[in-house]
Amino acid sequence: PSAIDACHLGFTFDVTVRIFDHLPGASPQFSQRFAIRGLKTIPGISRVIPANEIKNSPSGNSKDNVIIAVDQDGDKSANFLVVLNACPEVERALPWVTPGRQVTRHCLDYWKRSGDRWWMSNRELFYFCQ
Repeated sequence: PSAIDACHLGFTFDVTVRIFDHLPGASPQFSQRFAIRGLKTIPGISRVIPANEIKNSPSGNSKDNVIIAVDQDGDKSANFLVVLNACPEVERALPWVTPGRQVTRHCLDYWKRSGDRWWMSNRELFYFCQ
């Protein structure tokens, strides 16, 4: 459990990260961040693209927020995106929390590109407590 998980929902964890190597363009920082594990990259070719360079989410939803973009093959365009959104289409009751706290639902969508076609490979649902 994490100290920033004020509602004790179990969706936030404190972790220790040891960095042995990183992609060009990545700037490891220790704060509230997201990490990707298991993404295939090519040393000297793959790179992180600043997320603010990606103007639109593949979903077409203008409210989506691209938080991670990776060029895996060196063609200077993203092949992999992590997109944060409010996932309004997910019909699931919010967890109960103590009075005075507010919980919001979020989704992390993982998008992959093959040629000119984007497809969502995975979605993770989590809750944030304020």
